[in-house]
Amino acid sequence: MPHILKKVSVFARQNACIFLIVLAMLLCAVVIRKINNPYVVTIAAILFGAFLFFVRENRRLIYGAVEILFAIAVIFDAASKGRSIFEIEDLFAMPNVFDSFQPRVVLLQLGAAIYVLIRGLDNLKQGWKKRNSGNVNP
Repeated sequence: MPHILKKVSVFARQNACIFLIVLAMLLCAVVIRKINNPYVVTIAAILFGAFLFFVRENRRLIYGAVEILFAIAVIFDAASKGRSIFEIEDLFAMPNVFDSFQPRVVLLQLGAAIYVLIRGLDNLKQGWKKRNSGNVNP
């Protein structure tokens, strides 16, 4: 039984970062949703960013995976923000056809998401190298 507890303890310590990231993201989401004060949201975002920087420095592999998942979520969100011009059958029959399409928002969001995806892949690669070089914390 002590052997199993030791394995569980090691697993919990190794994956505490993932739990803390999820918890911090949930807290940040609650702050943004419930508190309608831009100063509080700004401070929460800065603290969350500092926490993620700490995670990146100590657990780059986990941070890279989280970054990639976030980029995929942002890309998925951007894809739903507009319609393609090729989906419209009769352009002149629909005078408000471009009301739902936000090209600047879609392009900016996709560009940012692709950048985050590239950074995530880079962090994943660096974390993998660090893990294979014999360091304990990937």
